Amino acid sequence: MIHPVDVPVLFAERRQYLTSEIVDSPSPLRRNAYGQCTSSTKLSRRVLPQVVLERGLALWGNLFKETSRFPVAIDERSEKDSQIRADRLIFPDPVEPPTKKSPLELKLADLHIERNSISHHTVDFNIVQRDKDKKLVVRRGQPFEISVSFYRDVDYEVDELKLPTVANSTKVVIILPLQEGSNNRSAELWYAKVTKLEGKQLTIQINISPNCIVGRWNLKVVTYLKAAPRNEYLNSTSLISDVYVLFNPWNKNDMVFMPSEDVDEYVLNDVGKIWRGSHNALRPCYWSFGQFEDGILEAVMNVLSRSSLPFPLCSNPIMVVRAMADMVQSPEGYSILEGDWAADYFTGTAPTEFTGSSRILQQYTKTGRQISYGHCWVFAGVMTTILRCLGIPTRIVTCYQAAHDSDKFVAGISCLE
Repeated sequence: MIHPVDVPVLFAERRQYLTSEIVDSPSPLRRNAYGQCTSSTKLSRRVLPQVVLERGLALWGNLFKETSRFPVAIDERSEKDSQIRADRLIFPDPVEPPTKKSPLELKLADLHIERNSISHHTVDFNIVQRDKDKKLVVRRGQPFEISVSFYRDVDYEVDELKLPTVANSTKVVIILPLQEGSNNRSAELWYAKVTKLEGKQLTIQINISPNCIVGRWNLKVVTYLKAAPRNEYLNSTSLISDVYVLFNPWNKNDMVFMPSEDVDEYVLNDVGKIWRGSHNALRPCYWSFGQFEDGILEAVMNVLSRSSLPFPLCSNPIMVVRAMADMVQSPEGYSILEGDWAADYFTGTAPTEFTGSSRILQQYTKTGRQISYGHCWVFAGVMTTILRCLGIPTRIVTCYQAAHDSDKFVAGISCLE
């Protein structure tokens, strides 16, 4: 059964008179010519199961339907049918018959996660590959496509769409012309255009500004009638999904652009070598950066949100790097790692026992407490994981006989490779 709290699809915001539907789908859902669900597994108010757990879930579902103005999005996936794509989001049927006297009601949204991930070099992220709760990960300065279907035909003379995108108290609203190819704005700006219009279905290309704030955004679709008064309560608003936006070192308009073949090594490579030892006894240490592993992208976004960096400055890679360096190791006690050079590691983990960044970031996200203990190569490994995950090209350079290991103050140090 799809529980209201556990539905991996975010809710579609509709007018208050619309009802919601909770669907139990051990078999694929089928819809008739009117778009109504014909599965015999619909949960209704007729008879509640006698099993205590099922009864409690059913009662919660009925209460949710009666009190919430947010209809539950129906997830049509099932355990037996793995062919149904997880990035296709089904929205509830409208109560009133769809007519041109009311705004378009969203029926289905397809984020084309697999196709967009390949073109944006984000296909390696676990969050775009997993079976449940997939999320779209894109890079700024580059367009991506989504497809949306409505319960009636789209009429560009009557209907109008906009795409308000929200991230951490910031908002971008994109007005979408409904005529195919009708928007030819600069690639350095936010814009959207219709690339395909067939009756009830639209394919939309959305371009992200290369100066966009990096983080987790909420993507919505708002429809309204051109002739209707400009009243937000008369609009139809559907929250499609969260979208993660990263830096784009493959785009020349992005500050982190890297015009060389090394960009794959410094962004996509998830393992590497860190040199340790002394200047006369070099010793390599293999490190698993693991920037694409399960939960790491969410952990990095959590670290970014915990930093003191204001969200508007999250568009500046220089400020982001400084903030992340402070979050990896800081004497103030709020950082990810705690340093200890006294060789007393009984209350934590010795730095030599760490072989990668994943466990450190996952534990920090889970507990919110400093991980003990780190040395310079551990700090460097975790920092590299965070920056590569965000899309900033990063490599580790080891400096031997560094002046900071002595009590002498040095005004400036340059390290050349």
